[in-house]
Amino acid sequence: MSDDRRRTSLIRFGAPARRGTRSGGFALLTVLFVLLTLLVLCAPYLMSARNADRASAQLADRAQARIALDAAGRHARSVLGGSHPAVDPTVYYDTEAELAVDNRFAADFLNANDPGGIMWDVEVRDVAGKIDLNSATPLVVANMLRLTTRLRRPVRADDAELSVTSTAGFAPQGFLWIGGEIVWYKALERSAFAQCARGFSVSYDKDGGVLSEGPRPSSTHPAYAQVIDQRAFALAGWRVDGPDGWLRAFDTVEQVRAAAPYAFANLMAVDAAPEENAADGGYALLGEGDYLVLEELGSVYGGVRAGPVWQHATRLTSTVEGGVDQSITVDEPRWYGVGATVMITDGLVTEISFVQRRIGDRIILNRVLQGDYEAYRAEVRVLARRPVNVNTASPAVLETIFLNLQLAHRSAFMSRDKTRALVALVVASRPFTGHEDFVRRVVLPAAGIEELPGDAPVRPDSLAADASPFLATDDAQAVWLNALNANDEGLAYSTMPFAYTTREVYAMELRVSVNAPSGVLRVSAVRDRVELITPQRELFYFFGRQEDFEEQLRFGRDAAWWATGPNSTSLFDGPTVPPSRFRPHMGLLDGGRGIAEALSGRQVNGGEEQPAPEHVFGSREDDGYIQLWPSRVEETERLSGRVLHFDNETRDPEGRYLPDQTLVRSTSDTMVDWSGADDPLMRGMSFSAWIKPRQLADAVILDVGGTSRESDRILLAFEGEDLVLRVLDGFGDHRDSEFVEAGEVRFTLAPGDGPGVPVDTWTHIALDVRGNRPDQMTMLVNGMAHGVRTPGLTRLTAGAAQGADLILVESTEGFPAQGVARIGNELIEYELDGDTVLRVIHGERGVLAGFGGRLARERHNLGVPENLDVIEPNHPAGAPVQIYGYSLPLASNLPAGGAQLPADLGPWRVARLVGVDGGGPTGGDPIFATGTTFQLGLGMESASTSQVNTLLLALADDSEAGDSSFMTTFNPDGGYAAIMQVLYSDGTNTFSVGGARLGGVEVIRYSGFSQDGSGLGRLTIAARNPGVSQLENLAGLSGDLAAWIASPSDGVGRAFVYDWQSTTSVDGTIWQAEMEMGAYVMPISIPAPGVSELSVALPAEAERSEFAQLTRLDDEVHLTEWVRYDEVETQFGQLV
Repeated sequence: MSDDRRRTSLIRFGAPARRGTRSGGFALLTVLFVLLTLLVLCAPYLMSARNADRASAQLADRAQARIALDAAGRHARSVLGGSHPAVDPTVYYDTEAELAVDNRFAADFLNANDPGGIMWDVEVRDVAGKIDLNSATPLVVANMLRLTTRLRRPVRADDAELSVTSTAGFAPQGFLWIGGEIVWYKALERSAFAQCARGFSVSYDKDGGVLSEGPRPSSTHPAYAQVIDQRAFALAGWRVDGPDGWLRAFDTVEQVRAAAPYAFANLMAVDAAPEENAADGGYALLGEGDYLVLEELGSVYGGVRAGPVWQHATRLTSTVEGGVDQSITVDEPRWYGVGATVMITDGLVTEISFVQRRIGDRIILNRVLQGDYEAYRAEVRVLARRPVNVNTASPAVLETIFLNLQLAHRSAFMSRDKTRALVALVVASRPFTGHEDFVRRVVLPAAGIEELPGDAPVRPDSLAADASPFLATDDAQAVWLNALNANDEGLAYSTMPFAYTTREVYAMELRVSVNAPSGVLRVSAVRDRVELITPQRELFYFFGRQEDFEEQLRFGRDAAWWATGPNSTSLFDGPTVPPSRFRPHMGLLDGGRGIAEALSGRQVNGGEEQPAPEHVFGSREDDGYIQLWPSRVEETERLSGRVLHFDNETRDPEGRYLPDQTLVRSTSDTMVDWSGADDPLMRGMSFSAWIKPRQLADAVILDVGGTSRESDRILLAFEGEDLVLRVLDGFGDHRDSEFVEAGEVRFTLAPGDGPGVPVDTWTHIALDVRGNRPDQMTMLVNGMAHGVRTPGLTRLTAGAAQGADLILVESTEGFPAQGVARIGNELIEYELDGDTVLRVIHGERGVLAGFGGRLARERHNLGVPENLDVIEPNHPAGAPVQIYGYSLPLASNLPAGGAQLPADLGPWRVARLVGVDGGGPTGGDPIFATGTTFQLGLGMESASTSQVNTLLLALADDSEAGDSSFMTTFNPDGGYAAIMQVLYSDGTNTFSVGGARLGGVEVIRYSGFSQDGSGLGRLTIAARNPGVSQLENLAGLSGDLAAWIASPSDGVGRAFVYDWQSTTSVDGTIWQAEMEMGAYVMPISIPAPGVSELSVALPAEAERSEFAQLTRLDDEVHLTEWVRYDEVETQFGQLV
C-alpha cells in the first residue's frame, strides 16, 4: 500500500512592503528572527498535526477497504448460495458460469467500479475442482509433480540400469518404486536410471529368507511398467503416521514440507545438504516450484462436505501378529487398490497404513502392523478419495486425474498424448449433466464403442464422423472405473474419482482498491478465503430419486445390502456389497466380466445367457425407491452349476422380465441335465424359481418340450384363475375326447379362493416331476403345499370295505367320467356319480361292457385267484385315491387312429376245396408226382403252370351246423387266403410234375367271392405266387416253416389235390374219404383301409405277431374281437 502525498500551500496575510531604510532592514531581521523562533517553537506541533491527519486518512481508507472486502464477501456468498442443491435449478451439475460473481449493481444503489472511489472484485474457484491433498494417493501425487515414467523395455532382476521413456522431473539421485520393488539409483541419464541398487528395504526372516511381505526383492518387470519417484509416497507416509493411530491431515499446502522425513532420499542423505534446508528441519522434500504446483492443482479443503471420510467397513479375515505381519486379507477386497489408505481397528487398537501392493487377495501394507488382530474380530476401512468436479477443474487438473490410468492385468494405459486428447474433449464438451452424459458423450465415443448421441449440444472435432477413436476400449473402461471409485482394485493405476457439482466450498480471492477523487490509488487489499456457503434460509433436501441415493453411497458405501430402483443398477458383483455401478453404466457385459475377472481373478456371472447390452443409470424421476437387495442363492455342491441368477439384467433390478427376453436351453444342457445323448428320454426333473407377476394374465413361465406342443411336454403357466403345472406324456391329449389326458397340479391365483399369488410380489415356486401320475408331480408355493391341489388325486371321506360299490371321496376333479383309480395297492374301475362319488359296478353290456368293479386289472388264474392275498381291499377314511395311468416309456411305436371295415365280415370259418374253375377239361389240373405215371387226382398245379382262377369251396365244419353263409368269412372286396394240405410223399417223390411241392401252405390273393343256393362258394383268385411278393415277412423262411409254407416270390407255389379219386393208402384206405387229406382254404387277412406302419396298426416282424381289435362304436361295444396279424400290407390295405 502506498501513501498519498497531499499538496499544501502557505497563505500569507498583511500590507505591501515599503522601500527599504536602515531601520527598515533591522526591523525585517527582527521580524524574521521572531518568525524563526516561532517556527522552531511551533514545528513539532505542526508536524504532529500533519501526521495525525495523514494517519486518520489512512485509517479511514483501510476501514473502507475492510468494509468493501466484507461487502464483496457477502455479495459472493449471496450469489454462490444459488448453487446449493436446495435451490439450484441444475441440481445434478454445476458449471463455471455458476462461479462467476458480477460486481455490477444498479446505478442508484452501488458502483463497485468507481475509479474515483472504492473498487472491488471477486474471483471464485471451486475447491471440488482441485485435488484433495488429504486423500490423494502416491500415484496421484506422482502425476501432479510429474514424478512418474514407464520402462521402455523389460527389466531383469539383475539389471543395474533401467531404461525409461523419460527422466524429466527426477532428482539426480533418489529412490524409485516399481511394482512394489524399491530401487536406489545413483546416476541419472536422459532416458535411464543408472547405478541402481535393486530390492532396497527388503525384509528377511530369521533364516535369511526373503519375506513375501513388504517391498519386493529384486524382480523382473515388463515393458511399460510404471516407475514412480519414492518421494510421491512421502505425503501418504506422513498422513498415516499420526499419533495414537489416527489419520493426520494437512492444514495448509505449506505443511506438506513436514512430509520430507518420509522420503528415502532424505534419510539416505542423497538429497541436498541439511544446512541448505534448515527451514525444513534439515530435510528438503520438493523444490519451491513443486509446492507451487501442489497449491495450483490441490487443496487441503477438498474433504469439506465431501461425505464420509472412510468407506464402509469390511471384516479382517486373517489373523495378524503384531510386529511381524505386514499384510492382511479382508472379506471384500474390491476397494483396496494400490495407494489406498486403510484403517485397522479392533475397538482397542487402531492403526493406519496404505496399500503398497497386492498379491491376489492379500493386501501388502507400507509397514509392519504393531497390534495383534484376530480374524473376524477386527474391521478394516479404506479412506474415501474426494472426487474432482470435471465441470470446473482446470485442464492441468484434468490431465493429472486422467494420466496413466490403467486396468489391472491389461497393457493399455493413458499415455500423455491420449490424456491431452481426452482433456481437450472434456473441456470442449463441458458442462456434463451427470454420469450418463459423461459416458455417452466422452467415454464411449472416444473409444469408438458408440457414436456421439445425435442430440449432443457440442460436436468436437475429435469425435467427427471421419475421426478415429483415440482411446482403446481398455482405456475407456479404466477412465470410468476410476471415475466411479478410484480405490477399485481393478485399476493398476488410479487417481481421483469424478463429480459434476461443487460441494459449496469455494476459494475466493477478494480484491479492493480505495482511490482518491483524482483517481490516485490510496489503499489496495487482497483477502483469500475458503468458505462453505449455504443459503441463509431454512433448508430441506429430500432424496426422492434413485440417482440421489446412489450418489450418496458411491464413496461412503454405507448402503450395504440395499438395492435401488426403478432402473437396474444394483447388479451382483461378487463379494462387493453394495456393487459397483461400472457394469450397468458401461453396458458392455463382456467387458464387464473382463473387469470382474481382473479383480483378484474372480469370476462373476459366468455361463449365463445375457440380455441385450444397455447403458443403465440411476433414474432422475420421482418414482425412485430403495429396498433390500435380493438374496442370492448360494451354489452349494449340490447346486453348483445348476442355478440361473440373472445377475446381468438391465430392465428389472431383481430379475429377468420374460416378455423382454426368454431363456432357452436344451434338456441335455449341463445346467439342467434332464436328458442325455445316450438317454434321450427325459429323466425326472426338479425346478424352482422366484416369480413376480406384473398382472395375473395368461402367461407361460416354464415350457419343456420337443417338436410337438400337444405331447411330451411340461408346462408351468398362468391359466385363467390358476397357476398350472401340466405334464403331457408321449401320446398327449386325445383330440377327440373332452377330458384332458394330462397330469396337472393347480394353485388358485388371487383373487380366487386359495392363498393366491399376489401381483408385484415375489413368490417361490418349486416343482418336482417324475411322470404324469398325480403322485409323480409336486408343486410347492413359498415352500408349502397349502392351497395346492392335484386333480386326479383325492382322499376317501369314508372307509371303503371289501365289496363296497360306492367310493366316497373329497373331490373328483381331474377324474375322467370313466377310468381306473388306485386305492392303496387295489385298482378299481369306476364311473363318476356326482362330484364326490366313484361308482364301481361291473358292466355286462353296452359301452362299458366288461368294465367296472373292484380288484380290476389284475392277472389271475381262472381257477384259484392266487394274488388276492397280496391286495388289501379294505381302506380307511383319508386314504389317498388317485387316477391310475402309465408313465413308463413305450417299447415301440403306438399308432394313432383306426379304420372301418368296408363291408360286413362274418364269423371266421374254414372252407374245404371241392373243385376249381379254369384248370383242365376234367374239372381241374391232373396231378402227377414227379417220376411217376400214376395220377394222384384232380386239383391245382403249380403257380407257373396252372390256369385255375376260381376255387369252389364248401363249409369244412360238420354239415349239420347248417351254416350256408360261411363265405362271409371272406371279404367281398378281396384279401388274402391260405390254401393248406398235408405234405405228400410216397417215400421218394414229393413234387408234382409242375415243379411244385405237393401239399403244404400257399398264400393267394383273392378279389372277391360268390355263393349260390347249393351251399357252395366261389372264391376268385387275383394272384398266386409271385403275385403276393409284397408279403415280405413270408420270405426267407427256413427250417420246417420253409418246408411247409411256400415263399411268396419263388414263382412256383404249391400243388394241391381236392379229388384223390382212387388213390389209397398202403392199408387200402381211400384218401378222398379222409378229412385230413383234404385241401382247405381259410381267410388270413382283414381289410383295414388306409393302414400303414405309422397309423392304424403296428408293423409286425417275421415270426412275431401283433394284435388289432375289432369292435363296434354303438351300444353293442361289448361285441368285440381281437385278431392277430403278421404283416401290415399297405398296397391293398390288409392286416395279414
